[in-house]
Amino acid sequence: MSWYGSLTDEFIFDMLLFCELRYGREYSRGDMYAVSHKDAKGKFVNEYARQKAELLQVEMQNTQCENEAFFKVFGKEHAGYVRSMGLGITPSRISSHSTRSASSSIEANEKMLKMQAEIDSLKEKASQVDFLKAQVAFLMQMQVQNSRDKELATVASPLKNPCESLHLRRLASVAVPFEAVGAARINFHSTSSELALLQRNAELEAEIKKLRKEVLEQKLLLLKYKSTSEAQLEEARTREEWLIKSNEEFKQEMNKKADETQKMMQQMMEMIQRQAQP
Repeated sequence: MSWYGSLTDEFIFDMLLFCELRYGREYSRGDMYAVSHKDAKGKFVNEYARQKAELLQVEMQNTQCENEAFFKVFGKEHAGYVRSMGLGITPSRISSHSTRSASSSIEANEKMLKMQAEIDSLKEKASQVDFLKAQVAFLMQMQVQNSRDKELATVASPLKNPCESLHLRRLASVAVPFEAVGAARINFHSTSSELALLQRNAELEAEIKKLRKEVLEQKLLLLKYKSTSEAQLEEARTREEWLIKSNEEFKQEMNKKADETQKMMQQMMEMIQRQAQP
């Protein structure tokens, strides 16, 4: 019996959790068989484990069902425990652990995608507001230019007939007040339009500031979430170092006990031989 046969279920589950956190994917029974049957240097504990791991990988590639591959390599399954997962691991614990790990991973991915979608939406709204702001500025410029063109056309338009000069001078005293009223109306309408455009421009600028603030808040939240994930990864790395150290100490202790047991057996055999002599 190898040292692996005495590993506890908590140790195996710690190894499984660490692998899933570090490499960002779920580890199957086949993956865990190879991981849990290697020493701290990454070598298989014995030739039997190496041959079984290689044969298991070949069968898993040729079959769609992992349980079927295990059946071909190791024979009939046992009802009380699951192979390659250590002592005390039952099928119900494996299924609950896999479901919990999968749900946590899906929830984290959905949260990241939702936050990214919100940021993209806010950026799109901000670009639309910038476009509207540019349009408003263009319309304001066109409005001012049209007002100036109308005023210049009214003041500096050429006479169609020189003979009309006398008639126009006679009507000057009457025409001037009416022209003044018309100019006042034009200026009034121009001023009203400009005020409306300025007000709209101010509203758009306020909306842009609001959208930019929301984008910044979402980015800060995303950075906070990423920093939390990095902290969890660092904790997992620390856990890995502890697992490797514990694994090595456990193997040394098991080897020591094996040597002591072998020594005791040898002493017992010598004692039996001495008693058997006449």
